[in-house]
Parts: sequence; C-alpha cells; structure tokens
Amino acid sequence: MAFFHRYQEALVKAKSVLVVGGGPAGIEYAGFVAAAFPKVKVTLVDGGTELLASAVGSSPKFRADLTKKLAALGVELVFNERLDLPPHEELSAPATRTLTSKVTGRQYTSDVQILATGYVKLNSEPLQASPWAAQLSKAGLRVNEFLQVEGAPHVFAAGDVADVRGPRGTVTKMAAQARMQAELISENLAKLLDARAAGGAVGAVALKPFTSTHFVMFGAVARGVGAVQGMPGAEWVLTGTLGNWMAGMKTKDFMLTMLILPNMAPVAAAPTPTKGSVAVPLVVGSVCAAALYGLYALVKIPLVRP
Repeated sequence: MAFFHRYQEALVKAKSVLVVGGGPAGIEYAGFVAAAFPKVKVTLVDGGTELLASAVGSSPKFRADLTKKLAALGVELVFNERLDLPPHEELSAPATRTLTSKVTGRQYTSDVQILATGYVKLNSEPLQASPWAAQLSKAGLRVNEFLQVEGAPHVFAAGDVADVRGPRGTVTKMAAQARMQAELISENLAKLLDARAAGGAVGAVALKPFTSTHFVMFGAVARGVGAVQGMPGAEWVLTGTLGNWMAGMKTKDFMLTMLILPNMAPVAAAPTPTKGSVAVPLVVGSVCAAALYGLYALVKIPLVRP
C-alpha cells in the first residue's frame, strides 16, 4: 500500500499528470484523476489511432463515447505518439519529468506519470525450459477444449498463460474468464483423481469442456461515467446516460466486492501427501486482481486538496 500512498500524495500536489496508454486502464486512470482534480492538466498519450485501438472486439460507437466523455472531463488525448520512456523502475517513483516523443519531438512535462501500456508480448521465459515449451504460441500455452496442454493431458493451464480457443478464435483474457477456467480445471481434476483412486482408467474419464461465456466490456471513465458493450462481437452497446448508469456497476469499487473478494481465500498450508496421491501440475496465469485493487486503492481514499 505504500506504493499507492506515494502516488496519492503526489496527486494532491500535482499540477499535471501524464497517462501513457489508451487501453482500459489508461482510460480509467486519466478519467478518475481528471474527475477528482478538475484543475489538474491530464494528458493521455497513446501510440494507436484512437482509444482501445488494440482492444479486440471493441465497437466504434463504444470507443467514440469514451473519447467524448474523457474530453468532457478536460483530458487531452494525443494519438499516434510514442514516447521515449525511461526504465520502468525509474517511473515507479512519482517525480516531475519531461518525456520526449520519438515521433514528433514534442516534450511532455508532468508532475506524475502513470504507465498503462500493458504487456508488449507474453512473457513466456519461465516456460521456455519446461517440457511444454513446444506448445507455446504468441497467446500462451496451447490447450484443448478441456484446458489440458496439447500433448500433455496431465497438465492444465488457465488464465493469461493459456491460449484458449473458442468458435471465434482466441478467448479474450479477462479475469472472469480465468476464474471460470480455474473452476473447470478443479472439476476435471477431481474426476481424474477420483478415477485413479478407484483404480479406473484415467483416459476413459469424461471431462467437461470449457465454453466461453458472453461477457461485457466496461469502459469506466469516472464514478458513474462510462460505456458498456457486449463481448465478444459487440452485439450491443450502451452509451450516453444509460452507459453511465451501467458503468456505475464497475466504478463503485471496480467490482472488488462483487467478483474479486468473494473468490479470494486465505492461503492454507499444503496438505500432507497420502499414499497413492498424485501430483498434477497446474499452470494458472494472473487474473489481475492485484491491479484491480491497486486502481481502487488509488481512487477510493478521498483525494481532496488541502
């Protein structure tokens, strides 16, 4: 929490804030800071042509509404711009800095910088030396419909590290999807272990396949301000006042009390292996609970100028 407290203290004193990245997190940071500090100059810089340029499935109407609502809060939006960034470790401490564009040469001076660029590519280095390295794709470990790693039926993968495919291609990597994948793996593991304990053939066990469920994409701009669209495929989009009302479900506390906290359990000591027990490797990717809590911690505590 000390990290977030440092940023809170810096924001109270700041006259300008620079947000790098126009994805969901960048939109939220820029909008919430602008709403909490209307006198602070907030600038959002992104290398794409518009907000959510790399968000698969986001609709033009959805992006346009978020752009309009950020601009209404006074956020300056700069696109097709790439900054010469110092090492990430240096940016982790709030300070007045000047960052220069590698495209136009423009200089951006700000008191607080918030890096919201996401990951450039999957960090698969820890798996390169594993027995499953051959199953790595750009989206993660290739799995079958039961979330078993291809060629390794005794290994399951879920979350960011898994390349889960559906009827429309790679399944969007979302916290809710990862949670459902983990629940499915738990169910399938129980079936396999029960069959082995009973002396049956593990290969004959009927496992449950993973089915990607319809979700929504929330674009949160500020408390009670935003837009919502269906995922995947943008079957429907809610903008304007109705979008604000729906987005309020997320902006209340970033769904911590609805989705995250109910599914977090205290870490328990590992059970003592019993005779005949089976060790089953399980690879689970991050579901970004820490990131969600971080954004909530930054904006939840009242930020009021003295």
